[in-house]
Amino acid sequence: MVDNIALQEFLTHPQTIVRMLYILCTLVLFSVLTHDGEFSIPDPAASGTKRISVYNCDDRPLDFTIGIGIFGFLIGVFFLCAHLLNEISSSMVKYHSLLLKLDLVFTIFFCGLFFIAFCWTTNAWTGKNGICFEMSSNTVKFDEVKKNLSTSQKNGAQTGIAFSFLSTLLAGAIAYFCYSNIRSPLEDQQADAYRGAADPAGDLPYSQMDSDVPYANMDDNDQVFLDPPNVAGGFEYGENAAY
Repeated sequence: MVDNIALQEFLTHPQTIVRMLYILCTLVLFSVLTHDGEFSIPDPAASGTKRISVYNCDDRPLDFTIGIGIFGFLIGVFFLCAHLLNEISSSMVKYHSLLLKLDLVFTIFFCGLFFIAFCWTTNAWTGKNGICFEMSSNTVKFDEVKKNLSTSQKNGAQTGIAFSFLSTLLAGAIAYFCYSNIRSPLEDQQADAYRGAADPAGDLPYSQMDSDVPYANMDDNDQVFLDPPNVAGGFEYGENAAY
């Protein structure tokens, strides 16, 4: 049976909220670019139309951004479900550390990919010299057809740039949460080890303390005779005392 309290705490945790925003951003990213990432222009060579990328007539930044958007979305959903299962199922506790490490590695990897996509699409969108197609008597460059793009196509190109950057920031935030969760148990273990080294007998019962400690293992019936202090500075008791 699912623990409703644990489920509510998981869904309201900052890391979960950031991850869901990341999944939403990647979904919007590849959906918009798939729909509005290309435009059609007449192709005299083929007596028809030709689909051209909105990023300086270069298909590479478009395909790259769509690809990492799809894989980033799938990876985000996978780790969201994995962390949810780990939260509500006791059988997954032993894999918690491994899950955090894998999550950290993949998140950092996709953070770098989204940043590359952001830089690549930004540079391509502001470019002007991309050749859409060329013939022996005519060469059509991106600057000539960019002004004829529809509003949805322009918004699609700008949305791809914006959401690539936003996905980079969200992936970085998820990586920070993963690193903090990995580091916290290590700090607790180091603190426990430090306390144990500073007070080795602190966790032992009184009866198991080191026998070298004076009077540590004595019973209440044992009598201890202490020599009286020589408070008179040279004053002696017994036969040699000077009266």
